Amino acid sequence: MATANFYLKNPKEKGDTHINLFFSFNGQRLKLTTGESINPKHWNFESQRVKKSFTGSPEFNGYLDKMQEDVKKIYRNSNTNGITLTPDYIKEQLFKLLNKQTAKQKNFFDYYNEFIEVNSATKKINTIKKYKTLANHLHDFEKQRKFKLSFDKLDTKFYEQ
Repeated sequence: MATANFYLKNPKEKGDTHINLFFSFNGQRLKLTTGESINPKHWNFESQRVKKSFTGSPEFNGYLDKMQEDVKKIYRNSNTNGITLTPDYIKEQLFKLLNKQTAKQKNFFDYYNEFIEVNSATKKINTIKKYKTLANHLHDFEKQRKFKLSFDKLDTKFYEQ
């Protein structure tokens, strides 16, 4: 049985201290920093999460939940595929997974397509068609002008082009 727990590096610290992930599996143990720090007065030692009264706690705890899910997923996939598990292997796979998630940043069209998807439930079909047509025009504009569209570049220069 594999378990993932979060502990503070120095629970008696007066200021912020690092949050560590401890993952126990097959009689082995992996200790890994989460890259996050918090003041112990904002930490719930029983639930091993940030207290709900802390500003930003849902996002903070969501990050910890995701990290816990990812390390367990790596463990399950490795067992399923017959890969010999070592703490270094799990650490390497977790870093790859976390870096892939942060490396993939949404661009303008990712947000625009999400906007179309969300609105397709409430808007009329012809309105959605107009949104899609605009997206096609913007893609063509990017190709013709060699202009990478982003929110930063939506200004009067973009409008004039």
